Amino acid sequence: MVGAQAFNFFGIERVLSDNRGWHWRPWGENWLRNLHAFDDLVADGAEARFEWHEKLITNWIVANAPGKGVGWQSYSLARRIVNWIKWQVDRDGLNEVGRRNLVVQTRFLRQRLGASLNVAYPAKGPKALVFAGAFFEGQEAAGWRKTGVAVLRTVLRSGYLRARLEASDRYRNALVEDLLDLIQLDKMYPGLLDKEEVQRWQDLLPPLLAVAGDDLNPPEEESDAVVFPEPSAQDLRLYAQRLGLASAG
Repeated sequence: MVGAQAFNFFGIERVLSDNRGWHWRPWGENWLRNLHAFDDLVADGAEARFEWHEKLITNWIVANAPGKGVGWQSYSLARRIVNWIKWQVDRDGLNEVGRRNLVVQTRFLRQRLGASLNVAYPAKGPKALVFAGAFFEGQEAAGWRKTGVAVLRTVLRSGYLRARLEASDRYRNALVEDLLDLIQLDKMYPGLLDKEEVQRWQDLLPPLLAVAGDDLNPPEEESDAVVFPEPSAQDLRLYAQRLGLASAG
């Protein structure tokens, strides 16, 4: 965010002057996906923008009825669930309405999990379920967590990982970030996640970190592709170091 209601994605700055902006198709599908993802909640300097974020979440809930519009597509939905949870854990900014809405979002994602397993970001959906399953309590939350872990086990099988190692840097880096986020989640909620699963995620990191790169711009022929800003290779290695992973170097 570059202002209280101003956003810049991929060098294009726009102002969300009213609720119609969340659904304004002339802005482009991918620009809107980034708007709905709420990545700024966990961006550098986010603490200084707390009030902006608090108002933005309230505005989003009012302007985005369940299941309608770009914001409920799996691409943005999975990222937003994780970002809201990270923000709540760090800033304690979600009110009761926000928490209830987060439950609605997670249920919606769970019902459409297959659609979230797209080629570009297949780990985002199950990761979001694991995050929500850790954040909330109760039988339903445990079910989200169990489903997310099971789907991740399939997504991260060796054949898929070989394909990811040959993918573009932006998708490969996204997968590394997903694994690091899951390991961080285990530290946030110690003992909640299965130790063998966490160890499996840690074991997958060294080869992926070794080939993480910085060619993060989409090729021109993929101008309509689903694209989100991804962390650089250096950022990922620093993240791994903060988590105390020996493979970070």
